[in-house]
Amino acid sequence: MRTLRTGLVLALALAAAAPRAAARPSRLDPPVATGPAVARSPDASPDKAPDAAPDASPDASPDASPDAAPDASPDASPDAAPDASPEDTPTEDGGWPDDDAAADAPTDPAEPDAEDGTPGPSDAPPGSEDDPDDAWDGPAVELGPLDAGVSTDAEGRIRYLLEDVRFEGDSRVRLRVLRALVPFERGDVLDPSDDALQHLVFALRSTGWFSRVQVRLERGSARGRVDLVVTVDDRNTVTVQNFIVGVSEGLSSTRDRSADVLPYVGFGIAESNVIGSGMGVTMTGLMSSTQQALRIGFQAPQVFGSSMTLRLSTALMNGREFYGNQPFVSWSCGPDSPLGCRDELDARNVVVFYRRASNAIGIGRTIGTSVHWAVDWVTDTVFVTSMPEAASEVRGGSIVPIDFAIDAGRQLVSTLRLSLTYDRRDDPNLTRRGVLVRTQADVGSRFFGSRFDYSRLTATVRGWVPLPRRQGLRFSGFLGVVAGDAPFYALFHVSDLSDLIPSRVLELDIDRRPARNFLGTSIGIMRAEEFAARLDVQYEVALQRGRARAPVRGVDGYLNLGLFALSDVRELSLPAPGYHGLSRFPVDLTFDVGVRIDTDIGLFEVGFSNLLGFIDLR
Repeated sequence: MRTLRTGLVLALALAAAAPRAAARPSRLDPPVATGPAVARSPDASPDKAPDAAPDASPDASPDASPDAAPDASPDASPDAAPDASPEDTPTEDGGWPDDDAAADAPTDPAEPDAEDGTPGPSDAPPGSEDDPDDAWDGPAVELGPLDAGVSTDAEGRIRYLLEDVRFEGDSRVRLRVLRALVPFERGDVLDPSDDALQHLVFALRSTGWFSRVQVRLERGSARGRVDLVVTVDDRNTVTVQNFIVGVSEGLSSTRDRSADVLPYVGFGIAESNVIGSGMGVTMTGLMSSTQQALRIGFQAPQVFGSSMTLRLSTALMNGREFYGNQPFVSWSCGPDSPLGCRDELDARNVVVFYRRASNAIGIGRTIGTSVHWAVDWVTDTVFVTSMPEAASEVRGGSIVPIDFAIDAGRQLVSTLRLSLTYDRRDDPNLTRRGVLVRTQADVGSRFFGSRFDYSRLTATVRGWVPLPRRQGLRFSGFLGVVAGDAPFYALFHVSDLSDLIPSRVLELDIDRRPARNFLGTSIGIMRAEEFAARLDVQYEVALQRGRARAPVRGVDGYLNLGLFALSDVRELSLPAPGYHGLSRFPVDLTFDVGVRIDTDIGLFEVGFSNLLGFIDLR
């Protein structure tokens, strides 16, 4: 009888232990859902590759034996240090040892997708909170079966002690680079209801290195302790940053044939993660029959073992700058004048031909998951090959001399640049919600060896608001001001503000047209000025969404409407003569319509406003 009773007890014990004896998924296997997804906050992370934090590898964390009794009671302090074990320690090459330990607790996995084992898309209707319309597979943040009755703060929120940070998935990114992207350390206190975990997901997405990002919390070695598990899968990091094909040299109207319409091509190519090191290389260029430019940039995180990122760039430009409104020009084309000099005179344009070499060196750092600052020293050598002896223009009701904002010959411009970015977007390419703030201050001084003494301040603020059924709105504001004696390329151009004119590429003005002046204001005489502002609202709708590993992640359509202002600082208080009433305020309308396509090789945007700019809509 005693033997029978002992056999029954042993059988029941084995049956009870069976679910816990299931093998824990390998750290390189796709994760399964172990709890409800945390609702996304409207905040997000940078859309730049975050600069790396100090070199650090995850601390070791023990795997609890499924048969061992808990080493802490529900009342145990969460501050007790767990015993270290080598089982969770990464190898020197960034990988992880095999782990056949039993799981700490039973899980209730979701039905895996047949393609990659991640939870499949929701059956919720488009636009609902459960609709995975951001082209990322599965929930971004998962909570496993964590302990109840752990320590709470003064507001009654549950807090957990972070025991370890682990990485899973199919990634070639070096472990130290991954670890530097996570702002949490062993011993930190985590609140699962806080937005910090979601911001971490957005920060990892914004690097552009991963096709899948998931974060989950797993039970640690004792009650009140958790492990942070980050799962990432690599994506193609050689991307096309921009590709522009258009026509320029513009027509002031459809009946003006005094200047040629010339094609141009602009491009930007980047490798944002060279052999998994976090280093990035970019190449940007412009090609047309009249202007050419090429810029190469490089950045390296954790330079000399620090938390700083080294930034280098060099550029060469062969360009021309356009001036004047009904100009009067004193100019002769000598034997050394550049090609096109006579054509420009016949077209009644005031043009300065120049060559420019630009070099920059700086450092930057990302703080947390959303703030990035950088300091750069930029030196520009400008050589003017041809410019008018003198020129004047009709400005309102007066004839005034033209300020070229450059001198003949060779001159050096030395500038100290400070920039600060706050980025909380949920996706860098197909953004649905979040906030982006960018500020920049340029200071040129003779103290740095510069020919020009000036300062330039800019600020851009953008916010995204999601709407039902995969729709959304983007609100944007821009403000910029220049003080002092600034070179021409540091001024604000009408092409920077109006979507109906091709934008400057590498600070080359590729179109000579003024603003369309739909409102009949003094904006018609503004070309390159010291004050600029713009407000716009953009309607966006998701036309297509693919899975994270699909060649096309998504397609958005957009319609943008805006109002901008451009003026000389002096004319803000003393408007140009000849204008009365509301026409004294140099403002105009702008608009754009197009599609945005996010692919495995980069983001492509097709806008139609430049072509519409050749049509007389007034």
